[in-house]
Amino acid sequence: HSLLSKLGFTDELFNNYSNVEYSNTGNDEVTIQTVLDSNQFTTRRVDSQRTALLMSSTSWTADEDFGMLLEALVQLDSLLVTYFDANHHSIESNATFSRVLVVVTGKGPLKERFEMDMRALVSSGRLGRRVVVKTVWLEPQEYPL
Repeated sequence: HSLLSKLGFTDELFNNYSNVEYSNTGNDEVTIQTVLDSNQFTTRRVDSQRTALLMSSTSWTADEDFGMLLEALVQLDSLLVTYFDANHHSIESNATFSRVLVVVTGKGPLKERFEMDMRALVSSGRLGRRVVVKTVWLEPQEYPL
């Protein structure tokens, strides 16, 4: 919970889909996957806006095909939009995710190019509806186990 909170990974990342069903009493701290209540007790979110989290580290070098990753994420975004929005499906199980946050960590020469390509896809409306991508730097001890 503390890492998600520190990085600002809240429902606001998905501002196009902000119809959160979680009822926040005002004292709870809510991330995309957890809730820290006023008693400092952390629980896993089970509402329909709980988000799948995919994290990967990279060195941002030419031997990694980031174009393939972005195209796969565009396809996933399109599938989720079609399934949950166009067809008006609801989430029937707590195991189902209607949103995905992809976090790519690391430093390297191609990071800026990836971010530029990602912004272009978001601007065109092909990415960022139900799949959001963030690049961050994490210290080794911050990686989830």
